[in-house]
Amino acid sequence: MIMSRMKKKSVLLSLLVLGIVAGVLAISGQSQKAQQKEKLNKPEMPERILYRHLFRHAAEFKRKADEAEKEGKDATNFRKFFKNKAEIDDAEARTLDDIAVDCDREMRRLDERAKEIVAIVRAQYPDGEIPKGQSPPRPPAELRQLSEERDAVVLRARDRLRNALGEGEFKRFDKFVKTRVARDVEAIQPNGAASEAQ
Repeated sequence: MIMSRMKKKSVLLSLLVLGIVAGVLAISGQSQKAQQKEKLNKPEMPERILYRHLFRHAAEFKRKADEAEKEGKDATNFRKFFKNKAEIDDAEARTLDDIAVDCDREMRRLDERAKEIVAIVRAQYPDGEIPKGQSPPRPPAELRQLSEERDAVVLRARDRLRNALGEGEFKRFDKFVKTRVARDVEAIQPNGAASEAQ
């Protein structure tokens, strides 16, 4: 009789543990399904934005490394940041730096031209206010053209990198960009939306 009670308690305890485990697994499964569903509903960030972010930061890290070395400081962290994060070798890291610097230089040139156009438009409103009854001016078509040129510069730089790394290595690198760099870009965007103003 005592044995029978112990068996019943043991069986009940086992059933209770199994019930808890099943509940935890069910909740975990629902959570994973919700995360997968969220990923499916979330639009993929455009490559022009991801690579613009990558190239701008790689160029900035190279500039900081050059400055640190001129001052006699250790530049290892700046030089090896993307090498370590993306798990690329020294030659690939130098290639990334060179392409990033060229891309960033070209984007900055286009940005300067855009600033000139914006300054001309703003000069029409010396106090920064649009007179009552007047509609705000439409953005000049030249600004849209410059934005398209910036996108083209970034995508050409991405293609240069693909050619330099080779298709297999680029595929692995591109995965790094679409996971790690995308997370960084999303972290700085309001509500996770990709800003076209970058």
